[in-house]
Amino acid sequence: MRDDPGRIQDVFWATLQLSDPADRARFLERACLGDGELHHRVEALLEAHDAVGGPLSTPIVGPWILDLLRDEFRVRGPRSRERDEGGRSQDRDGSV
Repeated sequence: MRDDPGRIQDVFWATLQLSDPADRARFLERACLGDGELHHRVEALLEAHDAVGGPLSTPIVGPWILDLLRDEFRVRGPRSRERDEGGRSQDRDGSV
């Protein structure tokens, strides 16, 4: 196989759509058409993907932090700022 990242990616994503391991194996065999290197690379990607449960299986931020941020925003609200004659930024209540 010539290094063709597009081909590797296409076969990987197409194979990933199949949840049954036997279906994946059959599809991968047909898609690689005897290209052992392509088969090996896609299998390695699938194994890595399955090992972590997919890229979106673990949230980056826990739900508690989202609640905290939402509560903080609701309590304080967005602050509106204006410029005084000297060009300094200040809140509407006059504080700098």
